[in-house]
Amino acid sequence: MPQDIALVGASIGANLALKYASENKDFKNIVLLSPGLNYRGIKPLEFINNLLPHQRIFIATSEDDIMKNGQKNSEEATEIFKSIPHYVEKKLIIYKSAGHGTNMFDNHLENEPDLCSEIINWLNF
Repeated sequence: MPQDIALVGASIGANLALKYASENKDFKNIVLLSPGLNYRGIKPLEFINNLLPHQRIFIATSEDDIMKNGQKNSEEATEIFKSIPHYVEKKLIIYKSAGHGTNMFDNHLENEPDLCSEIINWLNF
């Protein structure tokens, strides 16, 4: 059942996961690693308002992840996070030095939360 499946995406896959969840309302949990404001024309702010109150979004990003446009991914991910409607449960984690996308599973500072544990805790809420 879609409500028992979490959509997880990294980089452009994060934007695609969010787009898919906005079009397929049965998906409850969405995990986005390094989402951006525009990955190859996939712009989350265009469809983020289609989310429903039962959907939940977890976003992880890193301050050391610099986009091709020169902006920090953490700034773009924060803008996406702030644009998520108030009725959607959401969580944002910003690492200091974890890299981009799935690299965040391996790279983080000692005093920062473990990404895998954070996602599992989020999904088991």
